[in-house]
Amino acid sequence: MSDIAYEIKNIKDSIIDMSVLVETSIKNAVLSLVNNDAALGRMVIRNDHLINSYCLSIDEDCIRLISSKKPMCRNLRFITTAIKLVFDLERIADNAVKIAERDLDINLNLRGYPQYVIEPQIRDNILSISEIVLSLLRDTIESFVKEERFKAMNVTTMIDKVDKLHNRFMDELMIQMIKSPDPIYCAARISYVARYLEKIGEHSINLAELVIDLLDGQVVNNYLNAVVV
Repeated sequence: MSDIAYEIKNIKDSIIDMSVLVETSIKNAVLSLVNNDAALGRMVIRNDHLINSYCLSIDEDCIRLISSKKPMCRNLRFITTAIKLVFDLERIADNAVKIAERDLDINLNLRGYPQYVIEPQIRDNILSISEIVLSLLRDTIESFVKEERFKAMNVTTMIDKVDKLHNRFMDELMIQMIKSPDPIYCAARISYVARYLEKIGEHSINLAELVIDLLDGQVVNNYLNAVVV
């Protein structure tokens, strides 16, 4: 294995490790809401710095590799795509933190409404949306690491399914707000959670499109122009 191939493998391994942390953050943020677990929400917020550290470390590794090895063609495209990917992963993790923050808001305000509970159908829809966006994220990262264009293409076809689940969730939440209008603050915060999950799905789909560009040989111009060699 050449030096640059070894370095690229290390970058791939780091991206996998980072994506596992991001996936865990999303899972815990959602569970914090559906299980009314404030401690889990606080843990998501507290551990976000680990994901940020991965992002900066991988970015530095990519820049160093460009500067020291002067990669060409496919290797250069891979590295510039990796830079874009890790910063988008960090943004995905930011949405998980936002979910956890809304969870804590809801947990605090539910104390004044002990009779208020999330309807089982709404709870199930939140879990369904989270399962789909987590699957999209996993498949996107796998398509990048294993360079599987077909898997990335499959991810890009899921945007309509994510949108439909989000819209159905909002319709059912509105029904619950009409039935039980008192804790309107909590219901509004739950709607934000659904939107953040939808944004995570959108990020994953955008990254899958980036992987397709990489595998089709298209240069990521914005990042090539931003890198100082």
